Amino acid sequence: MANFEINEEQAALIRELRKLETSDPVHADVYNALFGKLINNDAFLERLANKMIEKSMLCHVLDSVNTQQVLAADVGPKITKITDGLQKSISGLNTDLSDHGIVKAYSGDAVINSDWVSAGTVVYKVLNGTCFVDFDITVKEITAINTLIVSGLPESTIVRHGRITGWENGDISMPFYLNKKDIIANPCGAGRYAGCLSFSII
Repeated sequence: MANFEINEEQAALIRELRKLETSDPVHADVYNALFGKLINNDAFLERLANKMIEKSMLCHVLDSVNTQQVLAADVGPKITKITDGLQKSISGLNTDLSDHGIVKAYSGDAVINSDWVSAGTVVYKVLNGTCFVDFDITVKEITAINTLIVSGLPESTIVRHGRITGWENGDISMPFYLNKKDIIANPCGAGRYAGCLSFSII
């Protein structure tokens, strides 16, 4: 007695099967045509299930010791060892960056010297070793050089000089310099000054 031939090339489920009728002859050719389609559908579903299992096994292969998986047991642990080594290197790199001042982002408020600043805010955010300062302050008239107007910033690695033009009055300007954690102003007219600046802290 011969077995049904399995069509290994069948690429889809056959959904149409002829329904037997009472007038059909009870003959092997009638039944074999139906059974052949059913058996080939089963074979197709088995191939499809095996492909799905292979794909799901790939997700777990790095930590596997199962010799039946797509990558052999000796390959999975080797790849795991490599990725563990990379993770340690990344952790070491992060430590080295921290040693050089690059740390998790943080922000805060600077301290305004109310002797010279009548209103406003100065806020900062540190990101990847750079401090970004945003300010909006109303300054009294400054007549003395080296007047402290803002303190409590993250410490700058450089002394930075600049000049800020008045926000509402373009005829006034305030020369300043950044020295470590402080903004020092030189003689300037009273008024509102707003803007932003950035500097390195590493």
